[in-house]
Amino acid sequence: MSSMNLIKIECAGSGKTWSICHTALSIVSSYVDKRVAIISYTNRGVQAVQSEIKKQNNGIMHSRITVESLYSFLLRELIKPYQSYIFGINEIISLDFSRMYGFINKHRIGQKARYMTSGRNITANEAAELVVQLNTRSNGQVIKRLEKIYATVFFDEVQDLSGYDLEIIRLIAASSIDLVCVGDPKQATFKTNNGQKNKNISGSSMELFFKDLEKSHSAQISYNTVSRRFNEVICRFANDVYPSSNEMSTSMTSITPHDGVFLILKSDIPDYYNHYSPQVLRYDKKTDTLGLSSMNFGECKGLTFDRILIFPNKPFLEYIQKGKAFGSPEKYYIAVTRPRFSIAIAVDKFPLKSKFQFNDITISVGSRHISCKKITFN
Repeated sequence: MSSMNLIKIECAGSGKTWSICHTALSIVSSYVDKRVAIISYTNRGVQAVQSEIKKQNNGIMHSRITVESLYSFLLRELIKPYQSYIFGINEIISLDFSRMYGFINKHRIGQKARYMTSGRNITANEAAELVVQLNTRSNGQVIKRLEKIYATVFFDEVQDLSGYDLEIIRLIAASSIDLVCVGDPKQATFKTNNGQKNKNISGSSMELFFKDLEKSHSAQISYNTVSRRFNEVICRFANDVYPSSNEMSTSMTSITPHDGVFLILKSDIPDYYNHYSPQVLRYDKKTDTLGLSSMNFGECKGLTFDRILIFPNKPFLEYIQKGKAFGSPEKYYIAVTRPRFSIAIAVDKFPLKSKFQFNDITISVGSRHISCKKITFN
């Protein structure tokens, strides 16, 4: 069936959410009786999309744009309407997330017990697999129903999808629904489930899945590598944190008196923090932040701050001091692409050696002046 399948790989700060909402609002103005669905993995992602639609639509949600989380979409639109092919009529109550990780499901694919708990809830880890089973047993009715409702389905943060979720994307790509997948494989820190299906083409390797869609379903792949969020130094630093063939550039030209990437001594952090009010970030709770309220790297995805203060863990220090590449750079990349103007990295002492070149500078923090090192690029 004729449909348009788009894969949009968008770098950090490229205006992804704005673009999704702008396109969705344009689409619904062209259809009288169909809707648009925008699906995001996290509740924070859902809230960000809803907020942006309201900004672009006179402060209100559009009546024909549905924004919901992935699991809500799976349950409401794809599982419940055809549940009777495996379960009783209206037998399903909700979803059960207690078996997401560390649980081995020994029931055979297609067995009722594989998908439903004793409390009549669907195990979230098998939800997408169940959709595929229901669609097969109903002779494609699950997707055919979706075709009657939605003109376009957007998958936001598509890099977080894994397992049988990718099979659902394939089913929609083969339908008459226009499919738009938007995301950044460099920010693949979550997984929608821990299934083995499609394991080698998900997460940071998802571009392999996109290439497969390009061949099998004529998907068009586009790349937006221009960020509007941060300055040139932060952009180059982020490219170094996560090297790839798709390096970012930036169109952001705003400047402040304190722009760039800095090493700050921990003894000066209280004054620095009080003066600049940066968002404190850490890899995880094992990292001491001197009592300052902080956020983990993985939790800040999708957020923007003027300034951040990073308390580095061992891999981050080894990266700064020795140039040792990150084994899994995704969370570090997310962290350093959050700020608009400055990144401060707290250190016990300035390194004698580093992969970076520094300028020794003095900055004013209230009534004091502190010495720090500012990263420079040739």
